[in-house]
Amino acid sequence: MAINFPASPSTNGTHTENAITWIFNGTSWDAQDVPVTAASIGLGSVDNTSDASKPVSTATQAALDDKQGATEGSYNSDLEAAQGGLSLGDTYTSNGVLRVLEKSLTDDAFFWLLGDEASGNAIDSSDNSRDFVAQNAPTTTTTGGFTGRSLDGVDQHFRLSSNIPNTSASWHIAAHVYVDSLSVDRPVMCQGTSTGNDRAFFFRVESTGALTIHVSSDGTNTAQTVVTSPSGLIGTGGWHYVEAYHDATNSEVGVAVDGGLWTFAAHTGGIFQPVTQDDIEVGIQRFTNVLDFDGAIRHVGMWNRRLTPEERQYLYNTGTPKPWDFTT
Repeated sequence: MAINFPASPSTNGTHTENAITWIFNGTSWDAQDVPVTAASIGLGSVDNTSDASKPVSTATQAALDDKQGATEGSYNSDLEAAQGGLSLGDTYTSNGVLRVLEKSLTDDAFFWLLGDEASGNAIDSSDNSRDFVAQNAPTTTTTGGFTGRSLDGVDQHFRLSSNIPNTSASWHIAAHVYVDSLSVDRPVMCQGTSTGNDRAFFFRVESTGALTIHVSSDGTNTAQTVVTSPSGLIGTGGWHYVEAYHDATNSEVGVAVDGGLWTFAAHTGGIFQPVTQDDIEVGIQRFTNVLDFDGAIRHVGMWNRRLTPEERQYLYNTGTPKPWDFTT
């Protein structure tokens, strides 16, 4: 901004313009020590708008409005958001951060709340219509303070005559079991048979109180992996939360008892898909000799993915087989 100084000033002469006084030192003009204001430097028309009042563009506001409308509350995790009624793809805030609900316990799931039905089939609570058909009339029993389906250790079990989910891919099995007798191994969930090299996986409680997952990549016992937890983790006369998984991405399988650490091992080649015996069954194992579960089973779930640590803890539910509630 140009100042209109006199053309022939005298030494120590002064000139005032825009509220600033200048003194000529004989060579040049020096401004006096006065406060600098917006007006003094030609910015008198500039409005110092507060941050709270600053406008945003129309496009930015529209995007913010869209985000605000899609946010359905504040939750600590995907699990809590799903339990709060959100669906996959909904957004919520977690510690002030906007997140998208990517999965819930009902995502890629098949689960059966054994004990909710007084008798008959075990209904698939995931709404995928994959009901387990009761074999030889397993009854309902209340033991250890909780209700489950009683299996007699002879021939009572449940059968799903359909090869689901795709057991060659990743999966996670979880169940609450109450064992009455460990005189022999007690199967929890199995698929396939050793007859004709048609085995896929056998998930069972060992007579030693250990938990085992036995998988095969080609149906034979030459391409199998057997993972067994330490002995004594499962005893008779109490409820236990048992888990097994197959991780196709990381090529491994594992087992865990009561929400504890995994016992796992490498397994390559995936899981064999049985040809003649593709039923998925609860409470029976068609291996070298047929084995049956003796006790009660309250919940069984199978997911087409690995569960998160948080989901595992929720299902374990502090060690007691409380109802699995996926909707509230």
